[in-house]
Amino acid sequence: MAAHVSPRAPSAEVVLVNAGVAASIRELRGELERVHLERKKADQKAVSLHLLLQRTATKLFKVTDQCNEAQRTVDDYKQKVSKLHDDLESSKQSYEKMIEDLTVHVCNLTEKLAAKDAQLPLGSH
Repeated sequence: MAAHVSPRAPSAEVVLVNAGVAASIRELRGELERVHLERKKADQKAVSLHLLLQRTATKLFKVTDQCNEAQRTVDDYKQKVSKLHDDLESSKQSYEKMIEDLTVHVCNLTEKLAAKDAQLPLGSH
């Protein structure tokens, strides 16, 4: 005949171990929940920072484009001013040459008139 094994009540030692394991499991679950919440917050912060980075980069590219356009405009105006300065200098030299030529011409005419006056009889002036 087989021996009949009667169910035994758990010993106090087993109950304490099970209670300790259960407490550890509860503590680890709480820690895991806390870590999940922190990760969720970190993910939300990362998304927020990424969006801020994108907006800032977009603004930076716009401002950079505007600065480049402004620099091209400044360079264009500098070229125009330089050309105007060259044109002005050329005109100035041309007018100075004309004045010089006219002065020489007036002097020549004055000499010719003086020579003609000198040839006239003295009383005819």
